Amino acid sequence: MYDETPEFVYAVSLLAALEAATGLAGHTTVLPFLGMARAELTDFGQRRPIRYDAAHIDYLGSGLAELDQCFTALLAQSQGLQHSLRTESALRLLRRGAAAVSDGPDGRTTTTSPLAAEGATHHPPTPASRPPSIKKGSM
Repeated sequence: MYDETPEFVYAVSLLAALEAATGLAGHTTVLPFLGMARAELTDFGQRRPIRYDAAHIDYLGSGLAELDQCFTALLAQSQGLQHSLRTESALRLLRRGAAAVSDGPDGRTTTTSPLAAEGATHHPPTPASRPPSIKKGSM
Protein backbone atom coordinates (compact mmCIF):
# COMPACT_ATOMS: atom_id res chain seq x y z
CA MET A 1 0.00 0.00 0.00
CA TYR A 2 1.37 3.41 -0.96
CA ASP A 3 0.78 6.24 1.48
CA GLU A 4 0.70 9.79 0.16
CA THR A 5 0.09 11.48 3.52
CA PRO A 6 2.55 14.44 3.58
CA GLU A 7 3.57 13.77 7.20
CA PHE A 8 4.34 10.12 6.48
CA VAL A 9 6.21 10.96 3.25
CA TYR A 10 8.35 13.54 5.06
CA ALA A 11 9.05 11.24 8.03
CA VAL A 12 10.24 8.41 5.77
CA SER A 13 12.24 10.88 3.65
CA LEU A 14 13.93 12.32 6.73
CA LEU A 15 14.63 8.81 7.98
CA ALA A 16 16.23 7.91 4.63
CA ALA A 17 18.37 11.08 4.78
CA LEU A 18 19.54 10.17 8.27
CA GLU A 19 20.41 6.65 7.12
CA ALA A 20 22.43 8.11 4.24
CA ALA A 21 24.29 10.68 6.39
CA THR A 22 27.36 8.48 6.71
CA GLY A 23 29.81 11.33 7.28
CA LEU A 24 28.28 12.46 10.54
CA ALA A 25 29.83 11.50 13.86
CA GLY A 26 27.79 8.87 15.69
CA HIS A 27 26.19 7.57 12.49
CA THR A 28 27.44 4.01 12.88
CA THR A 29 26.02 3.88 16.41
CA VAL A 30 22.52 5.01 15.48
CA LEU A 31 22.22 3.33 12.04
CA PRO A 32 20.87 -0.04 13.29
CA PHE A 33 18.16 1.76 15.27
CA LEU A 34 17.21 3.83 12.22
CA GLY A 35 16.88 0.68 10.12
CA MET A 36 14.67 -1.00 12.70
CA ALA A 37 12.58 2.18 13.05
CA ARG A 38 12.11 2.30 9.26
CA ALA A 39 10.99 -1.34 9.23
CA GLU A 40 8.40 -0.62 11.93
CA LEU A 41 7.18 2.64 10.41
CA THR A 42 6.72 1.10 6.98
CA ASP A 43 5.15 -2.03 8.48
CA PHE A 44 8.00 -4.11 7.07
CA GLY A 45 7.39 -2.91 3.51
CA GLN A 46 3.59 -3.05 3.58
CA ARG A 47 3.23 0.74 3.89
CA ARG A 48 5.41 2.73 1.50
CA PRO A 49 5.66 6.44 0.74
CA ILE A 50 4.34 7.48 -2.67
CA ARG A 51 7.56 9.48 -3.15
CA TYR A 52 10.61 10.72 -1.25
CA ASP A 53 11.09 14.41 -0.50
CA ALA A 54 14.50 16.06 -0.25
CA ALA A 55 15.77 16.32 3.32
CA HIS A 56 19.16 17.70 4.35
CA ILE A 57 20.89 16.74 7.58
CA ASP A 58 23.62 18.99 9.02
CA TYR A 59 23.95 17.45 12.48
CA LEU A 60 22.87 14.01 13.57
CA GLY A 61 21.42 15.22 16.87
CA SER A 62 19.17 17.83 15.26
CA GLY A 63 18.07 15.35 12.58
CA LEU A 64 17.15 12.78 15.21
CA ALA A 65 15.22 15.41 17.19
CA GLU A 66 13.29 16.46 14.08
CA LEU A 67 12.49 12.84 13.27
CA ASP A 68 11.29 12.34 16.85
CA GLN A 69 8.88 15.26 16.34
CA CYS A 70 7.67 13.76 13.04
CA PHE A 71 7.06 10.35 14.63
CA THR A 72 5.27 11.96 17.59
CA ALA A 73 2.99 13.90 15.22
CA LEU A 74 2.29 10.74 13.20
CA LEU A 75 1.38 8.91 16.39
CA ALA A 76 -1.00 11.69 17.46
CA GLN A 77 -2.71 11.66 14.03
CA SER A 78 -2.88 7.89 13.64
CA GLN A 79 -6.38 6.56 13.13
CA GLY A 80 -5.69 2.84 13.04
CA LEU A 81 -4.41 0.59 15.79
CA GLN A 82 -1.84 -1.14 13.59
CA HIS A 83 -0.31 2.17 12.43
CA SER A 84 -0.33 3.47 15.99
CA LEU A 85 1.50 0.40 17.28
CA ARG A 86 4.05 0.48 14.46
CA THR A 87 4.67 4.22 14.87
CA GLU A 88 5.01 3.88 18.63
CA SER A 89 7.54 1.08 18.15
CA ALA A 90 9.47 3.16 15.58
CA LEU A 91 9.52 6.10 18.01
CA ARG A 92 10.80 3.87 20.82
CA LEU A 93 13.60 2.53 18.57
CA LEU A 94 14.50 6.03 17.43
CA ARG A 95 14.78 7.21 21.03
CA ARG A 96 16.98 4.23 21.91
CA GLY A 97 19.26 5.16 19.03
CA ALA A 98 19.32 8.79 20.06
CA ALA A 99 20.21 7.75 23.59
CA ALA A 100 23.16 5.78 22.20
CA VAL A 101 24.73 9.01 20.95
CA SER A 102 25.15 12.26 22.83
CA ASP A 103 25.63 15.83 21.65
CA GLY A 104 29.09 17.26 22.22
CA PRO A 105 29.70 20.86 23.35
CA ASP A 106 30.23 22.05 19.77
CA GLY A 107 26.90 20.63 18.55
CA ARG A 108 28.46 17.61 16.88
CA THR A 109 27.33 14.17 17.87
CA THR A 110 29.87 11.99 19.60
CA THR A 111 29.78 8.54 21.08
CA THR A 112 31.18 7.52 24.41
CA SER A 113 32.42 4.03 25.10
CA PRO A 114 31.55 2.74 28.57
CA LEU A 115 35.15 1.59 28.94
CA ALA A 116 36.51 5.01 27.97
CA ALA A 117 34.20 6.64 30.49
CA GLU A 118 35.72 4.48 33.23
CA GLY A 119 39.25 5.33 32.10
CA ALA A 120 39.97 1.81 30.86
CA THR A 121 42.41 1.35 28.03
CA HIS A 122 43.04 -1.58 25.74
CA HIS A 123 46.54 -2.97 25.45
CA PRO A 124 47.17 -5.74 22.92
CA PRO A 125 48.76 -8.83 24.44
CA THR A 126 52.53 -9.05 24.23
CA PRO A 127 54.12 -12.23 22.85
CA ALA A 128 55.17 -13.24 26.35
CA SER A 129 51.60 -12.95 27.65
CA ARG A 130 50.11 -15.23 24.98
CA PRO A 131 49.08 -18.68 26.15
CA PRO A 132 51.62 -21.37 25.16
CA SER A 133 49.16 -22.94 22.71
CA ILE A 134 48.89 -19.71 20.69
CA LYS A 135 52.50 -18.84 19.91
CA LYS A 136 53.28 -16.71 16.87
CA GLY A 137 53.44 -18.79 13.71
CA SER A 138 51.59 -21.77 15.21
CA MET A 139 48.65 -21.40 12.87
